[in-house]
Amino acid sequence: MTFRAARIRNPRTQNVKSWKMAIGHRNRKPQSSYQKSDKRLGQRADLGFSFREFVILCQFVCGKVYILDFIFFFGSNIQVYSLSIISLLFPWFLFSSA
Repeated sequence: MTFRAARIRNPRTQNVKSWKMAIGHRNRKPQSSYQKSDKRLGQRADLGFSFREFVILCQFVCGKVYILDFIFFFGSNIQVYSLSIISLLFPWFLFSSA
């Protein structure tokens, strides 16, 4: 018998319902593995891109891109790979058309 089952069946716990609510028994939503991995990578699912990606974007705009950033990124996210390729090609398109 588990500790929780023994605790619920114990007559000395006066208000079982409030005790369950205090623990968050049966009303705590299980986290999906996607959300967990999202937090682990330091990314925000609602934003669509993380703070690190934003920093790299700023570096692309300023024209200061470091090799270290590429190593950081391609390990963590595939989206950034396409994002960085687009941002690398973007100034080239501008200069080639001029």
